[in-house]
Formats: sequence, C-alpha cells, structure tokens
Amino acid sequence: MRRCSLSFVSALALANSNDPPIALSEYQKQDWHVEDGLEQSNVRTIIQIPSRLLLVGTSEGMASFDGLHFNSLKMDSTAGTANEPVNALLMSRNGDLWIGTDDRGVIRRRGQESLAISEQAGFHEERIRALFEDEAGTVWVATQNGIERIVGDHIESLTSLGLVREI
Repeated sequence: MRRCSLSFVSALALANSNDPPIALSEYQKQDWHVEDGLEQSNVRTIIQIPSRLLLVGTSEGMASFDGLHFNSLKMDSTAGTANEPVNALLMSRNGDLWIGTDDRGVIRRRGQESLAISEQAGFHEERIRALFEDEAGTVWVATQNGIERIVGDHIESLTSLGLVREI
C-alpha cells in the first residue's frame, strides 16, 4: 500500500482572518495522511477561503481542513459526499465557491445552493484543469477542450483558442 501525505502549515488555518500576519517562526510543518482523516491521498488542489479554512480537492471529492480536522464536503445538495475528482477550486470575490471537476465540469456553490454550470449549458463530461477570476468578476475556465468564460450563469466556449494541456 502506497502511503501519501499532505504537508502544510497548520498554524495558518487556525488564525483568525483579522489577526496580524503570522511570523515565519510560528509556522509548523505537519504531514497529514488518509489515516488522519484526509479523504484521499491524491490531492489535486488546495485553496484557503476567507475564514482561513483550507479546502482540499482530491481525486475522490473535497474536504475542508481547520488546522486539526478534515471534514468531507458535498458537491451539491442532491449528492452524498462527493466521490468525483476535484481538479480546481476558486473562491470568487462575491463569495461563490467554484468547483472544477473531472466529469461534471464547473459547479458553482452559492451558500447551500449548487448549480452545475457546465451541464446546464450542455457541456457534458468536461475535465476542468483550472479556474481564474479576472478583475471584472468573469470566471475563466481551462478545460480539456479549450477555454470558457462564465459571466453570471452564462458560459461561453472559446474553442478557437485551442487545447489546454497540463504541465
């Protein structure tokens, strides 16, 4: 059995968002394994949200991490705990959580509501590689088929830009 781990600084996740920056000497390195509650050992993306929680996307879903414990997160209200690959996560300036998956494309979570943006637009079985929000609030999506942009709930495919390859 191959043992994989996730290493990062746990002090950062425990700090309050209004606290002053943490001195480098206060950081600690900690390895976290599946045995410690990490949902899956193939970590694909990590972001930190304004509450200082870490969101971790794996090949079998996503979880939050508060510096001590992992908690599995649902992709949407209709599914159980997600077991689909999460390749990209983005917390937009307006507070929406954008989830880039390996099968359902882009899912937008606003509070407890989820909207499968890609599937609603007719883009099925999309493999999302990256998510980015520009200064105007437009969300840009890199997929296996090219680039897409999302404004509000409208998605536009820009396939003339070509394929996006993983580096």
